[in-house]
Amino acid sequence: MHRFTRRSAIVALPALLALGTSAAVALPAQAASTWSAPAPLPAGAGSQQFAENAAGAQVVTWSTYNETTFLTSVEVSTSANGLTWSAPATLTTGNDAGPAPVARIAPNGRAVVAWVGGPTTASVIQSSVLPPGGTWSAPVNVSTDAFGGPVIGMDGSGNAIVTWLGGNREIRTASLPASSTTWTAVNTLDPAFAGFALNMAVSSSGSVNITWVEALRTVIADSGTVLGGFAAPVTIDSVATAASRSSGHRAQATLDAYQSPGLSGTPQIPSAYFSGHTQDLLSNSGIAVLPWTAPGSAGTAIRSAAGTWSIQAAGGSYAIDGAGDILSVSQQTSTSGVTSVYTSKLRAGSSTWSTPAVLAAGSSPVAAGDAAGTFVVALQTASGPSAYTSPPGGSFGAAATFPAADGVSALMIYPGHAVLILNSSAVSTEPVS
Repeated sequence: MHRFTRRSAIVALPALLALGTSAAVALPAQAASTWSAPAPLPAGAGSQQFAENAAGAQVVTWSTYNETTFLTSVEVSTSANGLTWSAPATLTTGNDAGPAPVARIAPNGRAVVAWVGGPTTASVIQSSVLPPGGTWSAPVNVSTDAFGGPVIGMDGSGNAIVTWLGGNREIRTASLPASSTTWTAVNTLDPAFAGFALNMAVSSSGSVNITWVEALRTVIADSGTVLGGFAAPVTIDSVATAASRSSGHRAQATLDAYQSPGLSGTPQIPSAYFSGHTQDLLSNSGIAVLPWTAPGSAGTAIRSAAGTWSIQAAGGSYAIDGAGDILSVSQQTSTSGVTSVYTSKLRAGSSTWSTPAVLAAGSSPVAAGDAAGTFVVALQTASGPSAYTSPPGGSFGAAATFPAADGVSALMIYPGHAVLILNSSAVSTEPVS
């Protein structure tokens, strides 16, 4: 397959000053938004398999491992309001232990779950669908081979797409139209037997960006649409995997409306050989952000609306809105030992980042943005988890605080709601946009 490298002039990320908060320009505060009291997820559920729609309906899926039979069951539960959950439904039993299942829920309440099924020696991608007001369908095979777990996305119309590593780590996709119960034929984006660190973003308008790393080769991105085709893959960094090193996978925040939560991309092969992750952010305007870590490399690339990629320095967490404005969130420790979180913004079409502004004293920030221009940042402070919201065209308001003994597991935005999942597997939501 033909590939080409797009590497335009480097656009430097804003440099953080190591002088503490006095060296940065603080953003004006606004009134704090209202977050709901944290409500528990069903027992066994985790943040990486959670999804919500504009009406506030939620779905969460997880796997249960039987230590006697050494087999795994895929479970799912739904909620109309995040407070009362349905009894867990078992979608399949008897699978070998594998990657966690993934889920999405459409505006009309139709939910889709995908997972790795079958024995380890003959793994396949399977799926089940819950129609509005109906019951979960019997599992169907989306593919005939799988090496790693699927990554799932859904656009604003409810069309779903999954991507996964084929049996020899080829990059594959399949789509499920909103009006159908049948998955499309499998599409292979890259037949090379070397993929890992797979991730995907889907915009509310149906655009798709898929990112991955090829073993001992390159960081790759490919763009297309949920129900259409894909262009030829683009090489982002051709020397990303020149050396081997260990790199942990960190949870990522979501992006635009109905985009992938960015919590997949976990290495699907032993970390002794390959490790790392890609994060994928995509706006309705076509602007994309790709931070990655891979053996021997870490960096961030930004794609313009015209499709040109520019490689930048590594660092920070990112969020993007529907217009393509990008928020960079980083932490810096001053000479006095105080760690603070800073924000900086790159407006769509600009090459100049705003001056870094201190948001709060804290660490481990994550960020999310929605199609309308809302940005949310969550971080860990000395008094516990805190969340800050910037409405469209506005600045960050006062902190919303959560139980001091807890921590931030994931932050995401769906149409109409920001969602914060805590380490205690409790969920808090905030109306946005």
